Amino acid sequence: MPSGQPDDDRSTLRDESIAQKPLSALNPIAVRDIRIAQQARRIQLLEAQLSQRDQELEKLRDEVAALKCQESSQVSALYDRTMESEKLVEKVSIGTLDKRSCF
Repeated sequence: MPSGQPDDDRSTLRDESIAQKPLSALNPIAVRDIRIAQQARRIQLLEAQLSQRDQELEKLRDEVAALKCQESSQVSALYDRTMESEKLVEKVSIGTLDKRSCF
């Protein structure tokens, strides 16, 4: 093995040089090996894409969880404000009734 060049690089170069020959010029075992190597590369690509999509999906799940938490906080705050408003309306109504009873 040449220094600085991993086995994968050497086998890739060999596969590429063999793949440039017409398939009829190669023996059936070499053709099979080339096809297996091509399928292995496709599988690696698909696995990488799947991993990337899994990461994107996880990121989206985190965003959804954060938005649900934010929504829950906003609903809670809105409920609190509504209760405060109802209490103020009740106080104003009672105050108005008290003033009317004085007349």
